[in-house]
Amino acid sequence: MQLYDIVINNASLTLAEMNALLKAEFGKQLNYIKHQLVEKLLHSIMLYAAKDNAQIEILQEIAVIKTLRFKKHNHLAKKRLQKVFKHCLQLQEHNLLELLLQEQFKLEIYDNLNLKVDEYNTLLSLSKSHANSYTQLLKLRIIYDELIFLKKESGFFSEYQKNQYDRVERDFEQLDASPQDSHDEYFLLFYFSQALFLVYRKKSEEAQHLIKSVLLRLKVAENFVADNHEFLIEAIRFYRSLICLNEDFVESLWLLEYMETKKVKYPQLETQLDLITFLHEIKYSHAGANYVKARKLLSENESKFDEWLNISNLELQSVLIGSISISYFIAADYENSYWYISRLLKTFKNNVRHDIISFANMFAVLVSYELKNESIFKSQVVKSINHFKKNRNSEGGAIRIIQCLSKTFFLENFEDRKRAYQDLKPMLKENKHDQIQQMLYGYFDFKSYFESKIERVGYKEYKKSLIS
Repeated sequence: MQLYDIVINNASLTLAEMNALLKAEFGKQLNYIKHQLVEKLLHSIMLYAAKDNAQIEILQEIAVIKTLRFKKHNHLAKKRLQKVFKHCLQLQEHNLLELLLQEQFKLEIYDNLNLKVDEYNTLLSLSKSHANSYTQLLKLRIIYDELIFLKKESGFFSEYQKNQYDRVERDFEQLDASPQDSHDEYFLLFYFSQALFLVYRKKSEEAQHLIKSVLLRLKVAENFVADNHEFLIEAIRFYRSLICLNEDFVESLWLLEYMETKKVKYPQLETQLDLITFLHEIKYSHAGANYVKARKLLSENESKFDEWLNISNLELQSVLIGSISISYFIAADYENSYWYISRLLKTFKNNVRHDIISFANMFAVLVSYELKNESIFKSQVVKSINHFKKNRNSEGGAIRIIQCLSKTFFLENFEDRKRAYQDLKPMLKENKHDQIQQMLYGYFDFKSYFESKIERVGYKEYKKSLIS
């Protein structure tokens, strides 16, 4: 307690100052006392968390059942086990059910001398039934994890992942194909996985329908969500990606309402949901040419950017930084736009999704083009061209766009620039048939940007003319 009081009362000290103070107070005993304090704090945190966490509560009960069995208090152990088993079934805690079944077998097979044949058969049947469903669930978890990894590697699946995808799909086809009446986790993982396969097959509208069914199930799957916040966030983000891909503005409003209800229900997720709401609203403000709202969203949330980056994983950090850069670009604040897109390239380089890093390399050239700084522009062109030469799979026509910008940067005659811009138009129209282009051009409307250059009007003015 003395160590705890010293740390709390001197919280303003630097780490070096704190270490010096503690060494002077406790000498050679410091490491031992620190270890004891950490253990006590962790134990207290666990006890506090157990109040609202069914998993921890059940694990503690299993520990009690084990202890009672070791002490040969089998009658008490069985009574507690029956009660906890029902609770586990109700909560669909299949991992913990497996532990309970092991305890039940030990209590009945080894310690119950009066076990009857029919009682044994009932226990065996229950165990086999759970083993079959649990095996299916474990296989599905592995498939889901592999699909999420592939998705995080490249955004959506790309051709160079075909062998991996085909292998996982073969495994998926061996699973139970009728999860409608199954427990929450199996239903959610099954339909989420199936939606990912549909995206790979370029059936994004069907995938969107399935993910909406996942989100609706998550409304009632409270026990699952309590221990799987990451899944909820992943499902919301995936649905957002699909409605953007399908340009479904009606579902955009539904998703915003859905996230608001989740903020009320899960206050601990409020910051993450605020971030996704910001990304969603600013995306659709730009898509609808509502630039006043977009600028307002940017100004109102600037103070939150650092907090959002701190609570996000690497993938979400990169999405946020890219979105901020795009927003500043559209607002014609090219210096801030270039600062953020450069930050994305420097910070993440090769440890983020292929589609994001490829877009960033392409967009950085566009921003430096508008900065009209020759040295920055030339340097960025070299870096981005080198990236795409090394990553042909994620190029999607980016090199031609960069070459066009490199050529027109030094052309003084507008008609010459116009011809170069027009030469890109056929390629930009092809993106509906190229999944890589569809992803890259989904972040920013490159087609409208070059059309605005041809029409000799600002990007925002051109987009507004399309809406009107």
